[in-house]
Amino acid sequence: MVARDRDGRMGGEINKVRKEINDLLDSKEIMWQQRAKVQWLGLGDKNSKYFHFKASERKKKNTILGLMDEEGRWCNSKDGIAGIAMSYFEKLNTISYPSKIAEVIATIPTRVTHEMNQSLI
Repeated sequence: MVARDRDGRMGGEINKVRKEINDLLDSKEIMWQQRAKVQWLGLGDKNSKYFHFKASERKKKNTILGLMDEEGRWCNSKDGIAGIAMSYFEKLNTISYPSKIAEVIATIPTRVTHEMNQSLI
């Protein structure tokens, strides 16, 4: 069958079989998606003890109970936590210049010479 395909005689039949296989694989995938949806609708959406347990555990895990400020004091009030978080991200997003900027710039090779600059003026 492969030899005939190389000659071009059985190409149409092979393409038809490939399409049939792909259609069967697609229908199988759709069946599994529908089955998962049915199980979710049947079991997952109930107000079950398990569902509430999982939701409560996730809430506990994602809750910040307190933060330590810059002086090392523990803060657990909502306003204090908000203030610490705000100041942290404000400092994180501000521009700080390195103390040795001249040394850093000196390591960058120049492309334009002094003579080139003078010719432009």
